[in-house]
Amino acid sequence: HGIDGCALHDPLTLATIIAPELLIFENYYVGVDFSGGISNGHTFADLMNVSKKPANMQVAMNVRGRDFIDLFIERMKDLCQNISS
Repeated sequence: HGIDGCALHDPLTLATIIAPELLIFENYYVGVDFSGGISNGHTFADLMNVSKKPANMQVAMNVRGRDFIDLFIERMKDLCQNISS
């Protein structure tokens, strides 16, 4: 995708608990497809409000990436120091 590095999905998930201010959330209706087709079992967010159903979930739509990386590196440094002591 033209970016050097790798995705950090699990650490970002933890960051939503540790530092939710790093993310921008929007309210959407989120459901699960049970149609039996190729997307069976997949979740979907109704970003265009096509279903007209009320929002039932906060969805992270953006992240302060540099701040997240700084937090991640800080936590990894702390972990390394704790392991070596």
